[in-house]
Amino acid sequence: MKDTAVPARSPVSPAIGVATYRIVKHLPKSLKGQLPKPEEIARLLEKVE
Repeated sequence: MKDTAVPARSPVSPAIGVATYRIVKHLPKSLKGQLPKPEEIARLLEKVE
């Protein structure tokens, strides 16, 4: 039996997008009330473990 190299059907596709972010010390006012408080997250994580 002979080994045969088979080329890939298509080249590697380029990245779909690039994410950017910045770290802030305070949550923007527009997000306050929409995200859980740190205590709530901690309580939820205790249930998972």
